[in-house]
Amino acid sequence: MLRILALSALIFGFSVHAEVITNGHLTVTVRNDNGAIESYIMDGVNYFGQGTYISDWGIQIGNDTSTFRINTTYGNSGIPVTVTRVSANQVDVSGIITLAGKNISFVRSIKISQTRNVMLFSYSLTNNDTIDPVEISVFETFDPDQGLISGGSYGTYNDVVDTGELRVAQAVDESGLTFMIGTTDSRMTLAAGSPFAIDNGNILNTFFTAPYDGEGTYDDEGIHIGLRVTLEADTTTTSVAAAGSAQNSDSSSVVGNAADDIVTELIGDELNADLAERILREEVDRPIIHSVTVSETSSGGVLWWLILPLACMAMSFRRCGKCPVLM
Repeated sequence: MLRILALSALIFGFSVHAEVITNGHLTVTVRNDNGAIESYIMDGVNYFGQGTYISDWGIQIGNDTSTFRINTTYGNSGIPVTVTRVSANQVDVSGIITLAGKNISFVRSIKISQTRNVMLFSYSLTNNDTIDPVEISVFETFDPDQGLISGGSYGTYNDVVDTGELRVAQAVDESGLTFMIGTTDSRMTLAAGSPFAIDNGNILNTFFTAPYDGEGTYDDEGIHIGLRVTLEADTTTTSVAAAGSAQNSDSSSVVGNAADDIVTELIGDELNADLAERILREEVDRPIIHSVTVSETSSGGVLWWLILPLACMAMSFRRCGKCPVLM
């Protein structure tokens, strides 16, 4: 049995020391030691499983770089957490931050919609101080490398698009294979095309003060989302975001416009802040979109694809255009 589990981990790209949540098409593994996303696999395509793996998250007290803490997909654990499997499709990552004289509790929920191929994030932040306010910064940082799956390179066309209420950061490979993360929360910050990763406090501060929009430029860089908010004494705030993946036969059309059809199909109205509790605790009665071929696109511009896992995911070395990484 142990051999079977180990083989499954190599083939499907997840560790036996992680919580696996799935709806049958989208499978996400969350490290149970630090709450980082270990893999995001849509019908066999692991978006962060090539090159240098960046699917990390972190916290900082305001702009105080000495309090920067990050939990990475490689296992770095600057933030002590408890990872709880809530259901077959939800994991909660919770903990208490005690830095710079501040005391903040948090719950970071990760859920896969049962009716959409979408990964939902919810952040609940509480200032436990009964007197003083606190500014808290939380973020997710990704380097999508899906281009290798379709025979391309590590680069993607990176863009931040705004459909009005909904804003999305997206990375599109040359075949149109797309990863995007978005929100309707105006307090959240999005960037695409720089930096490669948010891995220190100075980069985090630059991300919040001058978020980068690649406007469709092609490069091997990351996409990022974060929330910097001031909490009054003894108060709680909640914010919601979502990530999804899609394919369009014409990559330039995905980058060149707001990708209304893709955004609507992926996350649309589900990201209403008023629906945060419903998103995380209940199901929305909509059918899952299924793929039928690798080469066709739907009339709405959205296609879910099926590609077999690559044998190279089990290789000892993972390479990228930036550096070789020994696992």
